[in-house]
Amino acid sequence: MSISELISEDEKWCVIDYIDSLPYFKRFDGVQKKEIHHLLIHSYYECMGGFDFKKAHLWSNPPGDDYVFNIHPFDQPFLDSPQLICWYQKLLRDGQDKKILAVFTNFKDARSRLQKPVDIPVCLLDPMNLKYKIMHLFVVFVLKFEK
Repeated sequence: MSISELISEDEKWCVIDYIDSLPYFKRFDGVQKKEIHHLLIHSYYECMGGFDFKKAHLWSNPPGDDYVFNIHPFDQPFLDSPQLICWYQKLLRDGQDKKILAVFTNFKDARSRLQKPVDIPVCLLDPMNLKYKIMHLFVVFVLKFEK
């Protein structure tokens, strides 16, 4: 899992840039990989909420089949974009049920509420403000943490 914390004068964002499975993921009896992924992501958001982060984004479909790790077990299934989005929606609904997350949306749905170009969510990638990620390149979930 690769993460970033981005702090400006007005907002604090936490970002999960990617989470991927390795072929060496140890299997435990009765525990599925998705349960471990959910636990990691929920724990990260819960921790960052404790540091007063109110917003986050999470790539639901990063570029390329092997975005970070290019070695996968032969039996590892790959989800297509709609399946992956459903997987993340379930993850985020579970986060709401556990009172870790207050609300989430994807960029496509949030786009209709944007009134001017400067409202487009952009996340700074480095402290020198040299690079930007325009979040509408991929489906993005925007989260608000509960107090």
